[in-house]
Amino acid sequence: MSLWGRRRPASAGALVVVLIAAMLAFGPLPASAAGSVLFDQPFRNNTANGIGAVAVPGVPVLLGTNAACLTAAGNSTTGPLLSCTTSTDPQGSGKLRLTPATLNREGGVVGAVSVPTSQGIHVTFNTYQYGGTSTGADGLAFVLAAVDPADPRSPSALGQPGGSLGYSAAFNGTSAGLSNGYLGVGLDVFGNFSNSVYQGTGCTNPPYISTTGGRVPGQVVVRGPGRNSVGYCAVNSTAGSTSAPALPLRASTRAASVVPVEVVINTTSSPYTTDTGITTPAGQYRIRFTPVGGQARLLEGMLPVVSPSLYPSPTWLNANGYPRQVAFGWVGSTGSVTDFHEVDNARVVSFNPVPDLNVSQTSAVGPTPQPGDPVTYSITAGVDAGATETAPISVTQTVPAGVVPRAAYGSGWVCGAPSGQTITCTNSNGPFAGGTSLPPITVVATVTGAGVTPTQIQTATVATSSSIDANPGLATGATPVAPATAPTGVTVTPAQSSISGGIPVTVGGSNLTGATAITIGTTAEQQAGTSVLLLPCTSGPAPGCFTVNANGTLAISSMPARSSPGTVTVSVVTRGSAGSANYVYASTPGTPAAPTAVAGVTSATVTWTAPASNGSPITNYLITPIRDGVTQPTLTFDASTTSRTLTGLTAGSSYAFRVAAVNAFGTGAASPASAAVVPYTLPGAPTITSVTAGTTAARLSWTTPANGGSAITGYTVTPYLGGVAQTPQTFTGTATTQTVTGLTGGATYTFRVAAINAAGTGPQSAASASVTVNPAPTLTFAPPPPGKAYDPYQYQLTVNGGTAPFAWSVSAGSLPTGLTLDPVTGLLSGTPTVSGTFPFTVRVTDSFNQSATRPVELVINPLGGLSISVPAISTLGTVTSGATGVSGQLGPVTVTDDRGPFSGNWVSVVSSTSFTTGSGSGGETIPNSSITYASGAALAATGVGTFVPQPGAVLNTPRTAAQWTGQAGGANSATWNPTLWVTLPSGVVVGTYVAVVTHSVI
Repeated sequence: MSLWGRRRPASAGALVVVLIAAMLAFGPLPASAAGSVLFDQPFRNNTANGIGAVAVPGVPVLLGTNAACLTAAGNSTTGPLLSCTTSTDPQGSGKLRLTPATLNREGGVVGAVSVPTSQGIHVTFNTYQYGGTSTGADGLAFVLAAVDPADPRSPSALGQPGGSLGYSAAFNGTSAGLSNGYLGVGLDVFGNFSNSVYQGTGCTNPPYISTTGGRVPGQVVVRGPGRNSVGYCAVNSTAGSTSAPALPLRASTRAASVVPVEVVINTTSSPYTTDTGITTPAGQYRIRFTPVGGQARLLEGMLPVVSPSLYPSPTWLNANGYPRQVAFGWVGSTGSVTDFHEVDNARVVSFNPVPDLNVSQTSAVGPTPQPGDPVTYSITAGVDAGATETAPISVTQTVPAGVVPRAAYGSGWVCGAPSGQTITCTNSNGPFAGGTSLPPITVVATVTGAGVTPTQIQTATVATSSSIDANPGLATGATPVAPATAPTGVTVTPAQSSISGGIPVTVGGSNLTGATAITIGTTAEQQAGTSVLLLPCTSGPAPGCFTVNANGTLAISSMPARSSPGTVTVSVVTRGSAGSANYVYASTPGTPAAPTAVAGVTSATVTWTAPASNGSPITNYLITPIRDGVTQPTLTFDASTTSRTLTGLTAGSSYAFRVAAVNAFGTGAASPASAAVVPYTLPGAPTITSVTAGTTAARLSWTTPANGGSAITGYTVTPYLGGVAQTPQTFTGTATTQTVTGLTGGATYTFRVAAINAAGTGPQSAASASVTVNPAPTLTFAPPPPGKAYDPYQYQLTVNGGTAPFAWSVSAGSLPTGLTLDPVTGLLSGTPTVSGTFPFTVRVTDSFNQSATRPVELVINPLGGLSISVPAISTLGTVTSGATGVSGQLGPVTVTDDRGPFSGNWVSVVSSTSFTTGSGSGGETIPNSSITYASGAALAATGVGTFVPQPGAVLNTPRTAAQWTGQAGGANSATWNPTLWVTLPSGVVVGTYVAVVTHSVI
């Protein structure tokens, strides 16, 4: 075993037995002449400076930190065990304190490495449980756990606290126990180590285990193998039942609480008697302890045989089912009840001598390690003077966080692949005589984390040497050595290959001597420690390693393959240094994305984005047309551009295109096909189907011709006048009826039409039929005649020239109220309701949007009203003496009713003065009461209505002369010739009599 943390006894002597009140207590003992001292720690001082390094495992998360400490005061810096901060002892008088007397603490200490079981083991120690709650709790346990013989480090964490005593699972397997447990010997003060709650699954409980949650206090209980949540079942106890009386395993003071304990594990094939007198048959164990103030007691039983499937590998077990190597240690625990839990004079001895292995290591790294930098370790294992090791020896190294082991090699060593931070090498070339060293192992490691320091690498790298039957060696640090001068001017020849690799290359440069590895990878891979690593070849050139040429250069006989192209660094690693050069892994070019294609005249322009060259310049592009789904011959182009126009394509066919790139390593995969395009040519000639004259224009219609593979976007129409082409007119869009404007009215034209598409303008159609173009419209109608208010009016406006239909409107001024201009016929009509002179402008627009205007002035005469006309004078005649009267007609009286809507009814009123002659006195007057008026029938009448005559009325007062009853609003007139009768009174004198007859009308 290495001297890291180990001290050997100076001499051998007899067993010293101290008997105090019938109690055995173990003091420091020399080694038996027969066996090997594997561990001897009195724990008296403030450091664990006995034989065998110790470790302080972690505890379950809820407990925080491991409570273990040394009661000898004065050490606050040198680990892993420090001095306790309270209740301390002088140097030389201390103990290993597992827990203070406080609530809910767990503490434990284990040997840093395992011990072999091939020659059995005899363990002695004293326990002290005291000073806490009167009942004490929970207890203290000695534990054994199987370990990997090739990696003999002890478990990194203890089992569950409380009633599990740091060994077993808890709560029926809900919480895991000590990893890969083999035996747990519990000095169980409180009694829960006998509770089925504190074990794993799969147990059959003996009578002394409570299955009802009860306690069996003051017992020594043995629990067997378990892993994670399975097992840790009870195999022995000082109690025969759950009601067994408690044994005194604690006291109120340290001095009174000592309980000496011996554990004998006989894994050999023969009985064995210890130097303390305990005889243990093969395949059995013995546990002797002396309760406080009592006599020694002995527990005995068969060693548990472990199922090959319980531990991670059946190789951990020997042929009898016993672990080949076991870790050991002591654990104390408190809960809601407390005690101090302490141990001293801990000693582990084999029955017979075992090989004692040692190991040492060095490390080389630069002063400021960065991710990707190399770390070179050299590990030397050996066998201490004494027993010869016949079994293979394994060396396991665990590097600190931020560093990963990449590979290891050494003469005679077979090294496995790294696993996380660990790498293991095995040498099977034994036997290995005591006092000899094995060839060194070189471990190539890489810094992968930030902030890694050389000190961390030196102090946190652990190496072990072990076998199935030897006492392991342990190195808890690495001695620093200076890095070699870094390689410079590194070259790789040739510097490029395909991704399949396989070619030989030569690595040149300075300071290549002593190269330990060559790494090949990208910067990211180098920094992550995932690059390809080549070690020196063991027997000549071969894939996966390198050799040294006679001139000092390095030879790689077959470059490793790579999954994808790219530039990598080839880094030559020497002792803690490295130098590198670039190397290119190339392959055929990448796959272009689907190209774009634009159709042309029997052609297409294909454009694409250059793909990755994959380490070798692209020299050519291959374009494969696909016509109507059928692949056509591939065309080759140089790489000067990524756009090519392919000509000679068939117009109207559908084409898609694939593009592939070519470099020195071949042709890459073709791109996905482009979207299909259709090359095209000029459209065909249309056929004119109709042509009609318009106003200085013509309207043409034609058929759509074949489009030549490209959509028609417009048409060109060319007028011909007298066979001479005039200025063409172009129409965009697909309409096949258009109007050609700007023509000369009265001229005769023919027309030709040509279609337009992306290829240009196609051929002209045949000439159309000739058509004479209409002149622009003009207004030459005569001025409208005058009208009369409320009389119906009608006048037809006319247009010359233009093309029907026409649209008529008043563009300025306004029509008399009641008149309208028909927008279709141009008829001016209606009944005006106002009179006056009305100027306005007439506009006419034809179907070709050609217009003409003309100013017009329309006179509307007013109404005549209601009027009456009468004779100016009438003579009734001459009478002779004796006549009684005279009569006669006055002459025509005419009433004219021209009141428009107010016409229709009127009344004519007549009145008369008296007839007088001379001075009108006496007999010179004929009074109007002697005058009678009769209208007689109408001589003439107009309008719709009835003339009502006056049959006769005396005019001594105004009377109705006549009246009209007719249609409202209807003009009318009536003429009558009234008769006047005058009765001559007696006494009238002769004379000429005159009266005034007045007619009026209302």
